[in-house]
Amino acid sequence: MFPSVQRDLLTASIAAVFASVMLYAGWALPLGTALRMGPGYIPRLVGLSLIGVALLLLGRAVLNWRLDRRGEAHPMAVNWKGLITIGAGALSFAVLIQHYGLLASAVAAVVITSLAQTAHSFIERFVVAGVLAGFSSLVFVVALELPLPILPSF
Repeated sequence: MFPSVQRDLLTASIAAVFASVMLYAGWALPLGTALRMGPGYIPRLVGLSLIGVALLLLGRAVLNWRLDRRGEAHPMAVNWKGLITIGAGALSFAVLIQHYGLLASAVAAVVITSLAQTAHSFIERFVVAGVLAGFSSLVFVVALELPLPILPSF
């Protein structure tokens, strides 16, 4: 079996396991409605979405397996730069949010994850980071009234 097929099957299996755990954990909780979500709403939504992702990946694995059997293999290399920068961006957001606030941590996360692509200038990266940080502050702190610090607390 070719690496792309194995990778898709492994990812589909992991998504299915997480979906099963989410659905099992949230099944006994009250669902609520879309406007008044109960504690079981998000686990079911995430679980069903992960099942959809697992089915899509399984379908892609079957298609790639058929292509690979015909001798039209398409080996895929791992994009280490993207993997590392996206992981580092998520980690930086988690580490910075409590001490430096939502604006600074969102800007840092967007700038770090944008380093995965080389096609954009640093000005574009900071403009996009600023817009996303401002929008996330409006949505999460102002509209949803989540108790997140916006600015650093020194």
